Amino acid sequence: MAKLKSPLLSFGASQSIADTLTFQKRSGTSFARRKPTPTGIPTTAQIHRRNHYREICLYWQTLSPSVKQQWETDARRHKITGFNYFMRTELNRLTNLVLCLPLDEGKGIIATDFSGKSNNGTIFGASWVDGIVDKALYFDGTDDRVDLPYAATLGLNQDELTVECWAYFPSLPAGYHAIIGGEAFYSGGGTFNLITSANTLYFILRNSGNTTYANASKTITIGWHHLIGRFNQGLITLHVDNNRGTDGTPPWTQFYLGDYPLKLGSNRNEHYFNGIIDIVKITPKAISITENP
Repeated sequence: MAKLKSPLLSFGASQSIADTLTFQKRSGTSFARRKPTPTGIPTTAQIHRRNHYREICLYWQTLSPSVKQQWETDARRHKITGFNYFMRTELNRLTNLVLCLPLDEGKGIIATDFSGKSNNGTIFGASWVDGIVDKALYFDGTDDRVDLPYAATLGLNQDELTVECWAYFPSLPAGYHAIIGGEAFYSGGGTFNLITSANTLYFILRNSGNTTYANASKTITIGWHHLIGRFNQGLITLHVDNNRGTDGTPPWTQFYLGDYPLKLGSNRNEHYFNGIIDIVKITPKAISITENP
């Protein structure tokens, strides 16, 4: 039972008693009312939507002051704040996703896809931990992974692509460690790889003929980071916390979809990742990215 700040029958009573009555003062008048109780339990979809809001709030926090000011300027014609305009823009693009793994289940071996395409993942070894928003998956760098469908079945085309996630790096070991990967990028493989080697992150794709590869790169540090790899008809870009890395500019305009399932925390060549992965999204378009100067 909550304690009142003043005697129950006094004019200055406030707060609640027995989770039933709430005493308040409004416009100088003291009154008591029944304490409202939530009706129903939030659905999984509702929880997922709320977590999207939380993630976009975190995304906003990675923007520089000058970029936030630009959003404020752009929002004036809509008569809303820059933050609200940013929020609306980010929520609208959720409709284009072919894979959306919030990784908020907190238990079980299925990573549910909320894109509406039913591209669920199967968890092997990775454990549930606290993430950047709600829950996430921890990968031990030895044999943990999540198996996803083939890239060709996700509804991707070969001209444009955006791969996005949050990842926590407890260390930056040498060798290759795939956050999201398909086939090996260097020996007859393909698809795409978001992969690290020491303190460098790479977004690597092979050409549609599966004969050569190209990549964008960006240095990273220990800790949580928001990662976006993008391909747009011959231009490969990589952003870490909205900071653009070194572009890849191959002489080809289509990438290879591959014929091997995608994975989280690994790839076909078992380049296992040690760290936490959260909120994975794949879009068959090269999305517009807000860049810090």
